[in-house]
Amino acid sequence: MRLVANVTARIRAVRVGPPADPDSSVAIVDVLADDIEIVSAAWPPARALESIVQHLPDIVLIDFDTNFSEATDLVYGIRARFPLVKIVVIGPAEADDYMRQVLRVGVRAYLSRGVEAEDLAAALRAIQGEHTVIDVDASRVLFGDSLSKVPLRRVEVQVLRLLSQGLTYDEMTELLQISRSTLKRYMNDIEVKLNARNRVQAVANAAKQGLI
Repeated sequence: MRLVANVTARIRAVRVGPPADPDSSVAIVDVLADDIEIVSAAWPPARALESIVQHLPDIVLIDFDTNFSEATDLVYGIRARFPLVKIVVIGPAEADDYMRQVLRVGVRAYLSRGVEAEDLAAALRAIQGEHTVIDVDASRVLFGDSLSKVPLRRVEVQVLRLLSQGLTYDEMTELLQISRSTLKRYMNDIEVKLNARNRVQAVANAAKQGLI
């Protein structure tokens, strides 16, 4: 079953990485999702900028971690030359220094290696909608395990799970059948309970406490 049907606007992405396993999420995401197209696969990394110039993608998907410094340099290069292009990094969840560095530079999503195709598609849609996404496994490593568990209402857990999948506020209000003002109230309550400054940190704090 396809992830999205009858979608006119397409998200165009260039993938930078060695040939992908045919069954991996990055290899099948544009087959399963009508609104996503991997327009080019660039390798080695030196060919990435040339591919971006040629295809003018919305998103660059950096999918290699054999050399963290090379991947980080590529992020810097893309940000300098193509500031409007959004960047997604797929890497090991345990590489916290690498994760922090690329997020600090302006990467819009960091996803753990082995991410499911559905989650990858959701993340690409979320960052195209100007959101930032850090998946649950990476969040646990990034933010540690220092907080004790905080009780959340069932609907608050639902909201956090949808946020962790990269859904927008409009998509969540439709799924939960609630108003936008109600959703904002839930988010305010969640951030207070989890001592979070924003929704990204709220998802991270909930993940490291095992709440989602």
